[in-house]
Amino acid sequence: MPINPAVTDPVLLSHLNAHSVNSSDVTFTEDYAHRGLGKGHSPYAKFYSHSDRKTKYMVSSGLPMIDNSGDPLTPGWSLNGSGVYISQKNLMTATIQGSDVELVVRNADVLGRAAGATLGFTPRVTVGSVVVTPSAPTLLATDPDNSAYNENVLEWNYGTFKRQLRQVQGRVHGKWIFPANPGGDVRITYNQTGDYRLKLGEYAANGDEEFIPESVFLDAEALQIATAANSNLAPMPAYPITVGDSATFYPDAHTETSSYDGFHQVTGGTGTYYVGNAGVSWTAIHGSTGAHYYDWAFDDYSYLRINIRSGTTTDYWNIIERGTIALDTSGLGAGAAVTGGTLSICRQTSYGITHMSLFDSYGNYTGYISPGMSVVSASSSTAGHAAINRGDYDAYGTTLLAPSKAFPNVVAGSSGTYTNFALNAAGIAHIDPAGYSDFGLREASEVVGPPTWPGYASNQNFGYTIHPAEAGATTKPKLVVEYTLPATGKGFFGMM
Repeated sequence: MPINPAVTDPVLLSHLNAHSVNSSDVTFTEDYAHRGLGKGHSPYAKFYSHSDRKTKYMVSSGLPMIDNSGDPLTPGWSLNGSGVYISQKNLMTATIQGSDVELVVRNADVLGRAAGATLGFTPRVTVGSVVVTPSAPTLLATDPDNSAYNENVLEWNYGTFKRQLRQVQGRVHGKWIFPANPGGDVRITYNQTGDYRLKLGEYAANGDEEFIPESVFLDAEALQIATAANSNLAPMPAYPITVGDSATFYPDAHTETSSYDGFHQVTGGTGTYYVGNAGVSWTAIHGSTGAHYYDWAFDDYSYLRINIRSGTTTDYWNIIERGTIALDTSGLGAGAAVTGGTLSICRQTSYGITHMSLFDSYGNYTGYISPGMSVVSASSSTAGHAAINRGDYDAYGTTLLAPSKAFPNVVAGSSGTYTNFALNAAGIAHIDPAGYSDFGLREASEVVGPPTWPGYASNQNFGYTIHPAEAGATTKPKLVVEYTLPATGKGFFGMM
C-alpha cells in the first residue's frame, strides 16, 4: 500500500506552523524501522524531509511500533478453534484459556529478560471470605479507553465487578473495575509462575497479591456525598474504583528504548486518601521524598494526574501529584545541536480539570481559582531507565523549561487536540540528543508556592488529568525538537 507523503501529525503540523514552515514542503520519507539499521532509524520514530534537502524531521512515539524483525505491531486478540485467545503481533506472545494467562517474551530486552522468558498467572479473588469466580472472557469490539483500537480488550464478569486485560503496543494492562462497593475487603491473588512478575499497583500487599480494604469504597462514597451537597464544589465521583496490574515489553535490549510516563503522589497527615486527612504544612509536604506513588507501568493506565489537594486543617495540604514524561531522544545522535522544541500534552475531557472553590470563615462561597501547568525537569533512578521510581518525587526541578499555561489555555483534549508548550532556553538545553529526556509536569502554583487555601470546604483537588502514552495513538504526549547536524544542516525531531 503506498505511503501518504503528506504531513498529518497534528503536533508536527503545529510546530511547522509556529516556525513558519509550509507543511506542503515537507514529505514523509522513512517509516518505523529497527535501530540496528543505524542513525535515522527507530522503532519509535517516523522521518520527514523538507524540499530544501537539508531540513529533516523525526516524529517519535512513547510506544514502540514495530518488533525486532521490523514488522508492525497490531495489538489484539484472536480466538482459535479450541476456545483459546491468542495475541496478534506484539512484543510478547500471549495465550488465554478461561482465566489462565501466559505471556512469553519474544526477544531479549532492556530488563535483562531472555527470548522465551515466561510468565503465567491465574487470578483468584475473594470478597470478604467468599471466593468469586468469573465468567468466560468476552472480546470487546472497541477499546473502552481509546476507540482507535479494536478487539484488543478481553473482559471477565465477576458479578459485581469486572476485569479487563488490554493490549497496546509493547504493553499488557490488567484492570479490575468496581462500579460499586462489592460488600467487603477484596483480595486478589495472581498465583504467578515463571521467569518474571507482573507490576502491581498501589494496593499491592506483596509481589503476588493486591488487597483493597472495604474502607476504600466507603470513604470514596463519603467524599462523593460531601461534594454533592455543595453546588460550589467540583463533583468527586466515587466510582468506578480501578485496580491495575501490567507487564511491559521492549523491541530490543537498547537502554534508550525505555520511554515511560507516570506520576508521583505524596500524601501528608492522617486519615485516608479520600476523607479526614488533616494534611501537613506546605513546607512539609512540598519537600517530602514521597510516601506513595503511581506508575503507569503497573497502575490504572487511563490518566496521568498533576494535582494539589487541600487538607482539613487551615493552610494544610494533604496531597501533591507530579507527572513525568520520559522520552527517547537518542535518534538525534551525539552530534546534533538542539535549537528549539515543543512539548505537547492532551488533557482529558472527563474530569480533566478541577478548579478550587473559595469560602470565607462563615462558609460563604466567594469564587474560585483555576489551576495552571508548568514544565520542569524530572529524572528516574530506576535501572535501565525503565520506569518511574518511588524515590524520585523530590527529583523534579523548579526551573521552568517552558512558559507556564493557565486555564483555559490547557485545552480539553479530544483525539488529536493538544496543548503545546514551547521550550525556552533551559528546556532546549535539557534535551539529550544521545539519550533520553525526562520532563516533569507540576501544577503551576506548586513551583512558586502554595495556592490560596480554600477555606471552609477542604479536601479539594486542584489540577489536571492528561492522557499518557498508554492511552494510545491520537492522545499520547509528544515532543518536537528542532536541531542541526554538523554536515547536513537543519532538521526537526519530533517525539510523541
